[in-house]
Amino acid sequence: MNGRRNQLHCDNCPSKDDGIFCELEHLALDDVSDHKVVNSYKKGQTLFVQGNPPYGMYCASTENIKISQIGEDGKESIVRIASAGDVLGHRSIFTDQYYNATTTAVEECTVCFIDKKYILKLVKEQPSVACNLIAKLGHDLRSAEKRISSFYQKMFESVWPNYYCYLKSLMV
Repeated sequence: MNGRRNQLHCDNCPSKDDGIFCELEHLALDDVSDHKVVNSYKKGQTLFVQGNPPYGMYCASTENIKISQIGEDGKESIVRIASAGDVLGHRSIFTDQYYNATTTAVEECTVCFIDKKYILKLVKEQPSVACNLIAKLGHDLRSAEKRISSFYQKMFESVWPNYYCYLKSLMV
């Protein structure tokens, strides 16, 4: 990881129009740029680790980042792939919980890190950021609900024929 302060101004970010800061005016974007650190990650490098405390939020400027969880069985499950404009680690900041996933660069990428205290201050001072974060959380929840529903439908489809045969055998 290579960290540098402010080499990528938020105004020039390739994903500016897709992120949570998209509605901020120039002066507010200057302030965000002054409070972030731009990091470059190589393929396979970790941004943050499941179980660690959150010190801030990550904003993906470019490329893809794998978000995965280690289950109780020790196996890794990919939760999703984040792309340009996505924020990472935001849920842990607002719930005061440890990160519930690990993030890893799928390919070389640029990610901005923004300190937790500054994000909390920004959300209080900039309603558009708060609204965009709420919208992001709603979108994340909807995606999670769809994955859970799909999982249970597939599980039901695979179990139902056996259960049906079992019930039929009881009736004979």
